[in-house]
Amino acid sequence: MAGEIVQKFVTYRVGLVVLGDISGHVAAGSAPRDFARESNRSTQLWLCPDTDDLANRLRAVNGTPHE
Repeated sequence: MAGEIVQKFVTYRVGLVVLGDISGHVAAGSAPRDFARESNRSTQLWLCPDTDDLANRLRAVNGTPHE
């Protein structure tokens, strides 16, 4: 079901951020690890552990230096 939801965002070119620690899921297998790596390489879906990580990514995308 999550894949279908993500696909809708991708289809309509709307960015999506998922906030939360998924390290346990990523450590559990290669499929979640690959999904997280590929998602975080894109500009359309980010898996961020917290709001600080999100703020840093947004600064990087906008070319704003870290405060």
